[in-house]
Amino acid sequence: MIRAASFYNAGKQQKLIVYNANRYAAMDIIKGRNYAYYGDAEVLGNASVMNYVLHPSRILHRVTAEQKPKFEQQLNNALVFHNKKVLRISQPLQKSVATVPLQADLVILSGNPGLYISDLVKGSIPHKL
Repeated sequence: MIRAASFYNAGKQQKLIVYNANRYAAMDIIKGRNYAYYGDAEVLGNASVMNYVLHPSRILHRVTAEQKPKFEQQLNNALVFHNKKVLRISQPLQKSVATVPLQADLVILSGNPGLYISDLVKGSIPHKL
């Protein structure tokens, strides 16, 4: 009975998990009992990170890999998922000629981007940071 309730709850979950994975950017987007990985490709080949960081979380959340991730749009450091714009910043923002700041629902800072929060706010308008 408890196991059935656990699977039922896992089927309703929707989460974005950002991992602290030794110099790598790694995120899982979970919907129900499926996940889509988003981050550095090197993580998938690193057995240590996979075994000690990613796999325990995936077991805990009772998820399996999604065959075709349902990102509406994916760019270098940004993706749109369920009408939410997620921006990952891993290096200093470049000065651009555009005067319109980046619009994002969520900004994730990874690594050591070497920027001040005031510069981030000037370069983007996040709903969550």
